[in-house]
Amino acid sequence: MLERRVLLLVQYDGTEFKGYQRQAVLRTIQGTLEDAISQLTREEASVLASSRTDAGVHSLGLPVLFYTRSRIPLHGLVRALNTLLPPDVSVSDACEAPEGFDVRKSSLGKTYRYRVWNSRTRCAIRHRSAWFVPFPLDALAMRRAAAAFVGEHDFSAFRASSCQAHTPIRRVTGVDVEVPGPADLGARIHGDISIVVRGNAFLQNMIRIMAGTLVEVGRGYRSDDAVSKALASRSRSDAGETAPGHGLILDAVHYEPDPFASGGAGLDRPLGTAAPRL
Repeated sequence: MLERRVLLLVQYDGTEFKGYQRQAVLRTIQGTLEDAISQLTREEASVLASSRTDAGVHSLGLPVLFYTRSRIPLHGLVRALNTLLPPDVSVSDACEAPEGFDVRKSSLGKTYRYRVWNSRTRCAIRHRSAWFVPFPLDALAMRRAAAAFVGEHDFSAFRASSCQAHTPIRRVTGVDVEVPGPADLGARIHGDISIVVRGNAFLQNMIRIMAGTLVEVGRGYRSDDAVSKALASRSRSDAGETAPGHGLILDAVHYEPDPFASGGAGLDRPLGTAAPRL
């Protein structure tokens, strides 16, 4: 019997996980998915993901590929896996991977969103999904600083010391600082703030350090040209703190064509997973 190549679109709340990659004893996204797939198909499962998130980081749409001889239809796979998976992991769609598709190499890029809860008081329903910053932030200054990230740069100042990437060169195609109201009123309390980053690939902790740097700019701890200076110096000490992992979410991984656009399970999909122009 021929093997099928099934692509899943996976959501998860990363709070209770020790990251994506399977580890002995520790609870991980990969281990949880493989255990559920094995239980369903009665086969030893091995999944390949388009990206690996760190401990505490969330996902709205992580594409994950696995091979199976099971003939369970796509909609049945989605429903059955959601029955077997714990409440903090779900599958929102599934499709047969197209010919020549590589879950990592076929990706055009990714969109991440870092969420800040900018308020005088903490918010109970956001404590697992946003960084609580109780100080006024100058969103306009943050936007000016963020513009320097766009383009192909050496991001050595924005990588963890344990990062094992062969090169620090990365291409960022867009950084937006989104606030619910006007950003040009100087330092003030904004409520929800989202730092949305699009690019081809990212270094370990790169987006969290970008977010930490922009928040320090917003607080007035760093000047508007702090990002430019850190990129030029390539020194980690010239960038800001590493923002907490629980504020980061993988919004989408982009492919062209989108493999889920046709031939998917036909069930509900999260908003924002269609591939925009990068």
